[in-house]
Amino acid sequence: MNKCEYPGCKKTAQETFALVPLCKWHCDAIKEETQLYYGNLSPKYKIHRPMYCKIARLIPWSQVSRKEVNL
Repeated sequence: MNKCEYPGCKKTAQETFALVPLCKWHCDAIKEETQLYYGNLSPKYKIHRPMYCKIARLIPWSQVSRKEVNL
């Protein structure tokens, strides 16, 4: 299995989030962050989703990876 793609993590990837291989801890943390983000009516992207922002460039449909948005 591949390693977790979260910057600085050396654990083995056990799950994926948006096709990005992640260890269980980072995947669970980003899922929780996602639930909090979508529950907020006026989110500030980088403030409310800092963990997601670190892997956004790896997600094929992300605006960051398509160079539509810079973080």
